[in-house]
Amino acid sequence: MLQELRRSPSKGYQLIDIGPYWELHSPRGIYRGNFKKVCTYAALALGMSLDEIDVAIQEMEKQFHNGAEFGINRTFLFTFDKETHRGLH
Repeated sequence: MLQELRRSPSKGYQLIDIGPYWELHSPRGIYRGNFKKVCTYAALALGMSLDEIDVAIQEMEKQFHNGAEFGINRTFLFTFDKETHRGLH
């Protein structure tokens, strides 16, 4: 799976379901890969809690959203629908 790391202007963190892959936007940049690889990167490289990611995914499913926002302390804040990312490959 193609993985890419590039700069992101955000100070917080965003987890986005693109469809064929996931993206994690962080102050370090944007990490792209399958869900398992993105979660592993989030936990090991960024110190994010897998429990927080799990809560975010559950809320995304409830709201039919494809994105989750995490604050600068890596805690889940809210979900959102990132329309501009849907359908991109």
